[in-house]
Amino acid sequence: KTSVKLNSLKPSFRLRYTNGNEDFGDDSEENEQYLRYKLELAYSLSSLNISPYVYTEYFQNIAGDNLDYTRFEGGLDYKLGKHHKLGAYFRTNVESDSKEIQRIIGLSYKFKL
Repeated sequence: KTSVKLNSLKPSFRLRYTNGNEDFGDDSEENEQYLRYKLELAYSLSSLNISPYVYTEYFQNIAGDNLDYTRFEGGLDYKLGKHHKLGAYFRTNVESDSKEIQRIIGLSYKFKL
């Protein structure tokens, strides 16, 4: 993961290797291998302790050499003290072949040591 902080704006890029189907609820015994590319843009509103963000993530199947899934998310985190954050987000997962779309609304809790 790499990121740059430009005043209150923070763009970042992450590359991740995944060996498994747990992200998409697939119960098959064969684990697919993915390279995951994530581009994120976050903004810090220090006076309100709120950080809105948006990101997109691409899932490249290593065996198939194509993009199988795309994930889009937007949300915000609210800082509660030094180590705790509460968040809310809206996420869409798009399957490339069938154009099937999953829409997810979620709440999150983050603890940072």
